[in-house]
Amino acid sequence: MDWLIPALGTILFGVGYNVLVKVTSKEIEPATASLLVVLGAAIPIIAYLGFKFLTSSDFSKVGSSAALLAIIAGISMGISTLFYFSTYVNGGKLSSALPLIMIGTVAIVSVFGIFMLKEDFGFIKVVGLGLGLISIYLLAS
Repeated sequence: MDWLIPALGTILFGVGYNVLVKVTSKEIEPATASLLVVLGAAIPIIAYLGFKFLTSSDFSKVGSSAALLAIIAGISMGISTLFYFSTYVNGGKLSSALPLIMIGTVAIVSVFGIFMLKEDFGFIKVVGLGLGLISIYLLAS
């Protein structure tokens, strides 16, 4: 369960991110907002890397394929952020658009994890995924 604390931190700061995106979406163009989000995101990452550089010997350990995949992930995040801001600029409601986006992401990533990464996926998880898909239908209605 070493992953639980970082997951809870993701939830906590994700709430701030999602609420602030919705609040600012009426006052800023999506591309500008997306750029500012990415620049803002760089601040704690640079601080963390500085800390790691000063305190760790494995700071620069990066495989070339991992670096390329990280860059592709960043490109994907940038495009996703553009769509995310556009969702709210075009009238999306935080209470329905965000759950739809999150549950849809969970459903697709779960299928990817099962079939591409060969992760375990038991009956209870299948039921949970099914309920998630039902909630997508209800939220989109």
